Amino acid sequence: MALNIYRNTIQGRVSIGEKHKEKGYPIKLDHFTATKPFDPKQNLAPKFPEIIEIWKKKYGTDKPKSIKITLIFDHPDEVFFTDYMDYKGKTCKCHGNGEAAMRIIDDIGTKKQVECNYATCEYRMTKTSKGIVNTCKPTGILTFMLPESPVSGGLWKYTSHGEMTIGKILGALKNIYEIRKTLYGLEVNLKIVMVQVEVKGQTQNVPTVEIELPFSWDALAEGAGTTIGTLLDARAKHMTLGCKPNPKVMKELATSAETLGYDGSMDNVVIEPNIVESDPIDTIIETDDNEFHF
Repeated sequence: MALNIYRNTIQGRVSIGEKHKEKGYPIKLDHFTATKPFDPKQNLAPKFPEIIEIWKKKYGTDKPKSIKITLIFDHPDEVFFTDYMDYKGKTCKCHGNGEAAMRIIDDIGTKKQVECNYATCEYRMTKTSKGIVNTCKPTGILTFMLPESPVSGGLWKYTSHGEMTIGKILGALKNIYEIRKTLYGLEVNLKIVMVQVEVKGQTQNVPTVEIELPFSWDALAEGAGTTIGTLLDARAKHMTLGCKPNPKVMKELATSAETLGYDGSMDNVVIEPNIVESDPIDTIIETDDNEFHF
């Protein structure tokens, strides 16, 4: 009998950002790129040329704006782990769901459960060389498989700190889940959509990411041998049950998020205001090195 110590390995990341080659600050892209996990020695996530080359053959470009991914968990909260995460430096000091949080107490160095209220939490404000900045961000970590990656390579992740992107992905996953009752094995498109936002009084086009089903609602109903109306009735009934994610999976994802959530985007660099995504929950500070993430 084999030992029951199987663990998923993380092969790489899908991202819409990279560091500026000369100036070193992070910039957003209008296409997806594939990177290896963040390397603290290089202080960046190196490109994954093998996957990018496969994309070029598969999608006709090495800069795709839409890619196919396969979901590998059942529940939306398992597929897309979301939390407020506070990185002071490169260490996650606190993370919570808006109600409760686990925080590392600096003076004793142990974890303690505390109340989590993002709007009033003073702990998220950190004193740096650039002044007082907000180091706690809404974080969404999507875990999936790339159909074109090696079987033995493990899983892939896409991380977002933008409230707009997090809301769109989580909303789509929950909507699909209420219809299908599971997300496991579902192939969807991860797609970049440009939206207009106001940044310091200027209208700018910025990339956001969303989930798209590769088929229509009609096709979904036909595949289930029913009608859209029946599907919606089933969805409404299912929502009242309040289905919960697997607690063991969620615990593993939370532990993984602390160690893998940092992606090099919170370095001590000056962020130019014209590349910052403006979200309602954020206050944009021109010199805040924690306002831009990918």
